Amino acid sequence: MHLVFKFAPESDPQTTLKLKVEVNTREHTSLHGLKSYPFAVDNDWYQAKAEIARGKATLEAVFSYLGRAFLVWRKGQWRRAWGWMELQEIRLDVGARLAAACDVPDLELFPMRYKGVQTVRFSAAREFGVQHLTLWCLAAFRRIGLPFPVARWAASLNRFAGMFDAAAGEKGGMRVSIVGDRSDGGGCMRRTWQLTAPAMDGPEIPCMAAILLARRLARGEVFQSGAFPCMGFLTLLEFAPEFACWRITTRMEEVAV
Repeated sequence: MHLVFKFAPESDPQTTLKLKVEVNTREHTSLHGLKSYPFAVDNDWYQAKAEIARGKATLEAVFSYLGRAFLVWRKGQWRRAWGWMELQEIRLDVGARLAAACDVPDLELFPMRYKGVQTVRFSAAREFGVQHLTLWCLAAFRRIGLPFPVARWAASLNRFAGMFDAAAGEKGGMRVSIVGDRSDGGGCMRRTWQLTAPAMDGPEIPCMAAILLARRLARGEVFQSGAFPCMGFLTLLEFAPEFACWRITTRMEEVAV
């Protein structure tokens, strides 16, 4: 079940944002088995351990826009992209990967925040090419209108993905790359930030911003009130101590283009 709410943020009342709430009304218990991963929280306020699982519901969320069109900001215009298609090779510090287009809030938020930006792209990569090509083929069939019930295959495809776990690498990675003219007149440059994390510690990264903001709130720092995208409150330098705790490394490179 999907519920979609539209609202105007206080920071930009002329803009309409969407909030989608997905409620899983079917998967209450696992009938096909789950692959569990250890997860732990250890900080000044709370310590706990748990097992998290890659399950059918997670894949169903991915499949919800598989082969479906969504809008991306490209060359100064809103254009259509297709979920888990538009394959390209990206270079990570953990190796080369095939990456495909994904529908995420960043695609709408970044053009609003960074005025003058010409293109915003977000891609996700699977470690094994055969997994990615499988998704691409399913997306292509769905795009041309074949009535494949992909969401119903989530459990089977979850088992298929689990066959590769034993051969998976020990690290995962991400990269953020921007291209533009230097403010000092140094010409057009590409600046790329790379992150490498132990394979089981990647889920810690999305939590770090919430932890850092909670600490600032605990110190009595005042933030803007209201409903708006949580952007621009933290600097990359503030994440460094958290990265170090989880043996996450980063680096920056800059090249002329």
